[in-house]
Amino acid sequence: TRNIHGITNGIFTTNQLKELIKEAITNQVKSSLQPSYSYVKPYNQIINLLRMPLSYQPPKFQQFTHFMDTCNNARTNGDFMVKEFVRSLKGSAFD
Repeated sequence: TRNIHGITNGIFTTNQLKELIKEAITNQVKSSLQPSYSYVKPYNQIINLLRMPLSYQPPKFQQFTHFMDTCNNARTNGDFMVKEFVRSLKGSAFD
């Protein structure tokens, strides 16, 4: 029996094998050239399935806005911002 590649009873000629390899590589290259727009969440499915309690209130992160407003000149340098932010934390980080 012959299949679509002309292979008889599972026996390949050298040229048939070369053609199969060439075809596989060509298909792989074509598929990798197409842009991938898939989004992957930075956490696993178990975390994604967690449900928040009904009384849950998301944090407002107001301290970040206030912190940036008070940094003035340091705001242009990310390293200074990190250093000052760590120094600014006292008690609970959330309102």
